[in-house]
Amino acid sequence: MMLFLPLASARQQVQVYGPLYGVPDGTTIGSLVFTDYYHGDNVTVWTNQTSYSVTLSTHEYYTVYTEYSYGNGTGGDCITNLGKYQNGGPYNTPLFLFCYPG
Repeated sequence: MMLFLPLASARQQVQVYGPLYGVPDGTTIGSLVFTDYYHGDNVTVWTNQTSYSVTLSTHEYYTVYTEYSYGNGTGGDCITNLGKYQNGGPYNTPLFLFCYPG
């Protein structure tokens, strides 16, 4: 007799979205990379320069990273943290990016 059990590693997902703040005026940003603090898993999403939308695992903390650039080739990096979410959602969560020259 064979028994099939659900995978214990399957994590619940939650939709998170919202506006982006802190990106320097006159710049463009690339994709946002969400990195799970504890598991190291990355989720990469494209933005429309002013907002984002992503599906993440619940009960996890994330760092968020992106790069910005001016038209003349100069630019830098942006980073922030994103707290963990319970089941439910979707959650409207603004991202306040800290950007610095690279």
